[in-house]
Amino acid sequence: MPETELTDIRAELAKEQEKESDANPISIRALATAAALAAGRIQPHEVAGADVLAECVVLEGLTEVVEKMVIHAGEAGPGPGTIAEYTDALLDAEGRRVGTITGRAVVLDMMPHMWQLHRNVTELPDGSLEAVGVVDATSIVQGLTATIPVTGISGRYAGRAGFRTLVLTEGDDESPRYDVTIVLC
Repeated sequence: MPETELTDIRAELAKEQEKESDANPISIRALATAAALAAGRIQPHEVAGADVLAECVVLEGLTEVVEKMVIHAGEAGPGPGTIAEYTDALLDAEGRRVGTITGRAVVLDMMPHMWQLHRNVTELPDGSLEAVGVVDATSIVQGLTATIPVTGISGRYAGRAGFRTLVLTEGDDESPRYDVTIVLC
């Protein structure tokens, strides 16, 4: 393919991606594919033809609402080592509580972005899962998507692995709300 055609194709692709861009650029299928790869259920050469959604548990249309947060900062004030302990409600699309998230975040660095290590457990009526990962809190505040690895602990999630996405939708430091999608395979 001539270089000019390749440049034109790249320019068209960039235009399309710009039109479709939003805070959560990863599709459910792509998230499920990542989860299936991480869980060892498919191999990289199988990605294009895999029916990953059929084998995965997909929880979408969820909202996470902070119910309680306690900050433990050192004598010098907030900074590396600061701990945030939290309990959040997980709501379905109709606003009904479907789960509870209990966890803590430890600030790793403040500049140029605030990086945090999060560890939490989500309790749902049909089982529980654990999320552990490093999150760029500055990017979340800017409206970008965070993706955290999750592992099923019990119930229908036991033995499964995947990812949880988190997008800040409203609120301030005291009462943020997040759109959440969880996919485990």
